Amino acid sequence: MSLSVRDAARERPAGDALAAPGGTLSWSALARAVLADAARLAGEARLGRADGPARVAFTARGDARTVVRVLALIELGVPFAPLHPRLAAAERAAQLAALAPVLELDGLEPDDPFAAPAARGAAPDPPGAAPADDERPLALVFTSGTSGAARAAVLSRRAFAAAAAASAARLGWREDDRWLLALPLARVGGLSVVTRCLAGRRAIALPGDPAPEALAAACAGQRATLASLVPAQLARLIAAGPAEGALGTLRAVLLGGAEAPDALLREARARQLPVLPTWGMTETCAQAATVPPGFEPVPAHGCGPPLPGVELRIAAGRVAVRGPTLFSGYLPDPGPPLDAGGWFATRDLGRLDGRGFLHLLGRADEMVIVGGENVAPREVEAVLAAAPGVAAALAFGVPDAGLGEVVGVALVRGSEPAPGDELLAAWIAPRLAPFKRPRRLAWVDALPETADGKPDRRGAAARLAASLRPFRAS
Repeated sequence: MSLSVRDAARERPAGDALAAPGGTLSWSALARAVLADAARLAGEARLGRADGPARVAFTARGDARTVVRVLALIELGVPFAPLHPRLAAAERAAQLAALAPVLELDGLEPDDPFAAPAARGAAPDPPGAAPADDERPLALVFTSGTSGAARAAVLSRRAFAAAAAASAARLGWREDDRWLLALPLARVGGLSVVTRCLAGRRAIALPGDPAPEALAAACAGQRATLASLVPAQLARLIAAGPAEGALGTLRAVLLGGAEAPDALLREARARQLPVLPTWGMTETCAQAATVPPGFEPVPAHGCGPPLPGVELRIAAGRVAVRGPTLFSGYLPDPGPPLDAGGWFATRDLGRLDGRGFLHLLGRADEMVIVGGENVAPREVEAVLAAAPGVAAALAFGVPDAGLGEVVGVALVRGSEPAPGDELLAAWIAPRLAPFKRPRRLAWVDALPETADGKPDRRGAAARLAASLRPFRAS
């Protein structure tokens, strides 16, 4: 199916398209609002015209207006960069510089589709037909890394269309499906909810608020059947109340963006939540591997097999990807991102089991180098998270004058009494080689996270500098 709201309105005019606390719009009504915004952009900003801007940027909030703006730009065929609303001024300036020349659209806001006359009446038709799903850029999405220069992955219409088709092949579509938009629209995980629903002619469910209580209420109130979450969100949903009741309408929860702790997966299984661990990244246009429906979320299944049409291999310990969902390059970096065989080498370390299921082993750029020895943070975290009295663990590098780096850990207390240093050291010693054992430790109420809810291994040492204290497990 095409990435066109006009086509969606022709093919499923009365079908649900956008559900929010304020009501539900059909594809016909949503298309009128989208085409009205597209006509306004074409007239006031000359978008979609030969002499118009080559690309645009705007603040991407998780509301109905932003969904309308995204769909209008897709209809016009104008590449856009959705900017995270929580960016600091310096971060936003760096991203705009990477996109230059670019037209900022903030200040030219679309109407609320639930209140605007365009949702009820005829709308002017913007110039041109809906562009085909081809190699032309659709979106310029900044990666969610915590360090390094700002750069945006160029994702084509081909990539989004192929990703939507691959996701549908793994999950299928039901007539009543509604996908909860719980991830930021500035990230590929959130943006892909919109493009999947557009391609599948199914409804986007808006929670109206990112708080766990609002997400749970949206699942019930908007009758969401699908959701994409990061582990931190799922943990908060479970902690906020009886998740099995609030999330009872869901038939599948894609859980990605970071590795899910074993304890969280056990809790999800105990509550019979349909969690499907997933792996993907901006460069793969979101999910590239997903545990199939019907499989329990257990460590033995890892992140599941690659989606149909996507190939995975392990090269020098790193996960490499090939397929039609891959990005076209970075801005402002020149040069092709793929090798001669069409493979993209990621920074994720992993292995493929005998069934072709992917198991992640950490990131090459997060390895802690202790006196010349490589330490994988996830290996340390797995040992500590299994210790009695520890609910969660984060391992990271801490600068050290003698060894270059030593392993630091942040621990969250569990329901049992927290272990003292001697008990914790006795637990660690037979399970980790001396160079892998932590030398710095801090007990915290919550693990440090990035703005996207991912573990902040790179920034943890600086953020916890005042709390870290010496620890020896030997």
